[in-house]
Amino acid sequence: MSMPKLTGLEYYWFTQSQLMVTRYANYWDMALDPAAANVVLVITEDAKSCYTGPQSLQRLAERLNNEAADIAMTATVSKIDKDKLKRDNRRIAAMRYLCSRFLVSAEEIYEFKRSARSLRVAENLVILNAQGCPPKDSLESRPTSNGNPKSPRSLK
Repeated sequence: MSMPKLTGLEYYWFTQSQLMVTRYANYWDMALDPAAANVVLVITEDAKSCYTGPQSLQRLAERLNNEAADIAMTATVSKIDKDKLKRDNRRIAAMRYLCSRFLVSAEEIYEFKRSARSLRVAENLVILNAQGCPPKDSLESRPTSNGNPKSPRSLK
């Protein structure tokens, strides 16, 4: 299987994910949701500040999915050991869970950035019909009938 190439930040995220997956696989009394929630939150916040955040999360999710597939394939052909099989199954479950969470986060970040872009465009639009607003000339000061006031020097 070809693995997607990861940037430096994506590789950092991948190693953080792998650390959580390894902990989950080795500590059998550990729950997956709370352990993964912290990793997903930290990585998602990083991705929000990146220009290529959604694409980076998608590459990370693809990489985790490929790793899970590799582990599943090697588990089927390797010697059967009950503890190793349980660890492998927990690793696969954790990787697939993280993969799904990262894909959801990528979509959320993409929608957030897309809606923020549309708000910026709307800021520069001219409102032609402002119903319920007083007319513009009522807000401006009325010019004096004599024209412009004289300068202070001419008052001497």
